[in-house]
Amino acid sequence: MAPDRNVNLDFAIEEISLSLDSSIPCGLIVNELVSNCFKYAFGEKKTGNIKISFERNGDNKRLVVHDSGKGLPNGLDFRNTDSLGLQLVVTLVDQIDGDIKYEFSNGSKFIINFKRD
Repeated sequence: MAPDRNVNLDFAIEEISLSLDSSIPCGLIVNELVSNCFKYAFGEKKTGNIKISFERNGDNKRLVVHDSGKGLPNGLDFRNTDSLGLQLVVTLVDQIDGDIKYEFSNGSKFIINFKRD
């Protein structure tokens, strides 16, 4: 993290066992979404919050990355964009047979649900 930033990280992680086929894509998804937070979410103010949660949701598992930044640009379809990072996230979610949705809720909130494992 750059020294001129003040970003708080908050984790709410349940202890859940995953196979390698799920854990590697999940780790890459988190890495890409958090990297995007640091690159784009906070702009000039360089302060904010990032919350990462991972929990059971019935038979599913839910991974959420939520920042307090400015959100995606209006009209951007994250599933069909030139951004290699978001293309990678969508591909990795497909790899774990999951679904992903985006909400603007005081910042960007990516919610990934999957059953695999």
